[in-house]
Amino acid sequence: MTPLYRHKLTHSESAEVPDELSGGILADDMGMGKSLSALALITKTVDFAQSWSKEVPSTTEGLRARASLIIVPSTLIMNSWLKEVEKHLDKSIVIAKYYGKARNDDITEYLGCDIVFTTYHTIAASMNQRDSIIFQISWFRIILDEAHMIRRRETTLYQAASQLSAKYRWCLTGTPIQNRLEDVGSLLAFLRIKELENRAVFRNNIILPFSDHFESAVHNLAFLLDCVCLRRSQDLLRLPNITERYHYVTLKEDERKQYDDMLEDMSNMISEKVRKAPGKRDHFGIFQVQLQLRLLCNHGTFQKPFTSRHPRDRKVEREEFLYSLGTNAEFLCSMCGVPIPVFDISGGPGSRQSCKHKLCNECHSQNQCNADQTDEINDSSCPLCSRNLGHGVGLVAKRSLEGKDDDDDGYFNRSGFSSKIQALMEDLAESPRDAKSIIFSGWTRTLDLISVHLRKRRMLFQRIDGDQSLQQRQYNMDRFIQDRGIPILLMSTGVGAFGLNLTVANHVYILEPQWNPSVESQAIGRVSRLGQSKPVSVTRYIVRGTVEVSMQSQQIRKVDLANVGFQDVNPDES
Repeated sequence: MTPLYRHKLTHSESAEVPDELSGGILADDMGMGKSLSALALITKTVDFAQSWSKEVPSTTEGLRARASLIIVPSTLIMNSWLKEVEKHLDKSIVIAKYYGKARNDDITEYLGCDIVFTTYHTIAASMNQRDSIIFQISWFRIILDEAHMIRRRETTLYQAASQLSAKYRWCLTGTPIQNRLEDVGSLLAFLRIKELENRAVFRNNIILPFSDHFESAVHNLAFLLDCVCLRRSQDLLRLPNITERYHYVTLKEDERKQYDDMLEDMSNMISEKVRKAPGKRDHFGIFQVQLQLRLLCNHGTFQKPFTSRHPRDRKVEREEFLYSLGTNAEFLCSMCGVPIPVFDISGGPGSRQSCKHKLCNECHSQNQCNADQTDEINDSSCPLCSRNLGHGVGLVAKRSLEGKDDDDDGYFNRSGFSSKIQALMEDLAESPRDAKSIIFSGWTRTLDLISVHLRKRRMLFQRIDGDQSLQQRQYNMDRFIQDRGIPILLMSTGVGAFGLNLTVANHVYILEPQWNPSVESQAIGRVSRLGQSKPVSVTRYIVRGTVEVSMQSQQIRKVDLANVGFQDVNPDES
């Protein structure tokens, strides 16, 4: 009688012996050294990779390369990997980069490497090019850094990563489940998990049971993750203590009146829309109400009242919309036509100019390659129409140290008061003199207002946000890390949430709650991680009696969802 093998979760039967999983998910807590673990794995298997590459490939494979292809979100993160390579690996490991318009398309260069670095953007750009060597090669191993970048199967990033050929596949992410259980399903599909790589099968056997059989559904998810996922907590590192607290802020009388008036006015505006167009749901109206109320929580009476005749701030709306989506959205580069992930475009290069062209970082950098590399990296014109880009992003670094006004466009009232920013200033004043602090906000407008308050107090700072090129971000980050006289770094939440090692700081201030709590966790993880030698304090600001309180409750529910499945399970239980 032919033995049958029954799948533990789907209960499907097959006469074929199941294959061993060729890879998995490394979901260590942020700061546990996932990149170091990956580099250790690469060095341990150099000989095996070499012998595999010399085998005769099947007719369905391309040329075999012994290299591990490491895919990262940006050149900033690529630079972090390269620093780890320089620090921990010897010169016998051959490294190459497949990145940018000037990349080498000689396939022989990559066949002789042990590690090849590239970006999600590059593989997306190369996906539909017939002569793209990155898809011609069968790689020994593919490693996705910040693998939650591919958590939506509809995106070009997921499709491009899934089409690559490799013997082994690994996903590195501290948050395999961000907002939905479908997130981890996309990672399983990339890993080629038989049965469960099919979306319908995953949904029917993993997601839907949560509706009717919660306890057994949790058990099945925990068993699944136990089979495919490695996860270590920061407790193993014995890092210095991390102290988290909520700083609850009470609005002053003028701020509360403006908040209540705005809530009433905008509710009346939405009611009027409904009256004029009955039966038509206006989701954007609700989005706008929440956005304006949240901005007022940050800006207080500096915020100009929102009216139907007051022009909307499209920049703030874009930032809010993109951060609420996480890394799911894409735009097309106006120059090369390649989809750009939100991480690279949220207020990024080319987004300020009146011509409305949006450039990916690679096209933007290519346009600037002939510019002098001085202390200021100036982005002077759009290469497609030669229109002025407005304020060069290089000015951000200069304004950070000089007393110039960030509110050149009259967005804020000239005078006002913000209880939240006042609370932040008081907290900063109480910090030790040798402390390094990072202040996160999802809106560059808020960073502008904080900048004004810092200058009035003659407090030096650097700034990293989406309006800067990657070169400028790197320059400003290096200044903050290396200069002991600069105690504060202002950072956009989305930019600061990925791949940066900022253990030089030990105080974190999060100005407003985010719709996606994992964004906050990732930002904190850049400070509390391997290499941190000081106790870390995290302060989150919540304004009492406002929309921020309900957001806090939603965050708690989302965090509970993200932790579902990461619990002890006995594999012998059925």
